[in-house]
Amino acid sequence: MNRLLLVACSGRKHKKEIPTAALDLYDGVNYRVIKKAFLRKGKRPDNLSIKILSAKYGLIDETTLIENYDLRFNKKTSAKENVETVNRFKAITPIPDEIFINLGKDYLPAISGINTIFPNAKITYASGGIGVKMKEMKLWLESL
Repeated sequence: MNRLLLVACSGRKHKKEIPTAALDLYDGVNYRVIKKAFLRKGKRPDNLSIKILSAKYGLIDETTLIENYDLRFNKKTSAKENVETVNRFKAITPIPDEIFINLGKDYLPAISGINTIFPNAKITYASGGIGVKMKEMKLWLESL
């Protein structure tokens, strides 16, 4: 079973001057959960992909080299990003069977239509405040 974790970028970043893998650059609470409770323990399943919805770079892979920046989506800019994001989703291989989405409300318009791109995938949206979403994501990751 192929799984996809989709998380929003983070305003909190490590201070790095050179292009750095996205997962290493971001340092918000969700990224700390991913790194501490999951990746550092060496328990990452081979069938997990992590994609990041970045306000500057759009939908990127966790290993995409990016530079430090300070941007944030709002509902209007997120909606403008939708066509490009949808096109990038269409290029994802292998096609995920299960998707966990951890995005704030301003980021959701960018992924509108994801269920039509992956009609057979089980899609779960984290809900509630940031702490609740973080806990749901952690539980999902630990269940893999």
